[in-house]
Amino acid sequence: MNKMMNMPEIRLGIVAVSRDCFPASLSAGRRTAVCKACSAKGIDVYECPTTVESEKDMLKAVEELKNSGVECILCQDDYICDEVVRKLARMGVRIPDQMKVASCHYSRILENYPVTITSLKFNITELGRRSCQVLLDMIHGKTVPDKTLLDYEIILKESTKGLSLIHI
Repeated sequence: MNKMMNMPEIRLGIVAVSRDCFPASLSAGRRTAVCKACSAKGIDVYECPTTVESEKDMLKAVEELKNSGVECILCQDDYICDEVVRKLARMGVRIPDQMKVASCHYSRILENYPVTITSLKFNITELGRRSCQVLLDMIHGKTVPDKTLLDYEIILKESTKGLSLIHI
């Protein structure tokens, strides 16, 4: 692992959300895959065991994350991030002073807070187009790649102030 010198060590936690459009097992699998990828780079990530499917799950997940000693919560999407930020505010937790927060999906939802949220920005139209093309190729019996990588951008905002994401 090629750790950066003079970089703050921070304990990261990840939380997954499931909605009606995809099963909880898919979200949990994605969460686990992120943890494995981070582990391969020498980054320790707390994998929140609760996949959020309800308000009750949200409360439980935020408590688990807070009690685990993480210093930054990585949310799988903007929806869960919105809920996490609201819950932390109700708990009196100040972002980024007491907890840092980031999302794996950028949206305007995350711009409407006193503290703007760090997130990943990617072209969702291109994601859909590529996904449909792979599906059509599969239907027609064509060989498809195991993985398709798309460009993304890390939008650094106030919610991770003092944290460098360069080595991730």
